[in-house]
Amino acid sequence: MTWGTYYFFYECPQCGKKYRYELEGSADEEFGFCPECHVMGTFVGETKDNQQGEDVKRRFGVQTVVLNNVGPVIGAHSGPGTVALFFLGRHR
Repeated sequence: MTWGTYYFFYECPQCGKKYRYELEGSADEEFGFCPECHVMGTFVGETKDNQQGEDVKRRFGVQTVVLNNVGPVIGAHSGPGTVALFFLGRHR
């Protein structure tokens, strides 16, 4: 059973490069450092999967996608790896 990869996103204050690290590698001494200039990056966000939103846009032809987490009660009842899609429309 897996919960999937969790990513932390950083931006280098020196060279401006944007990069990510998997949470599983957080014990590494270089975690969070820019791979180019080896300066500690500025944390800019986190997500479980950065492709989910783009996949939904492409497959369903929607313009706006909001990725969000669920709380512990919903998560405990739905289980690991659950994906829920909600569509808001103007017509029924």
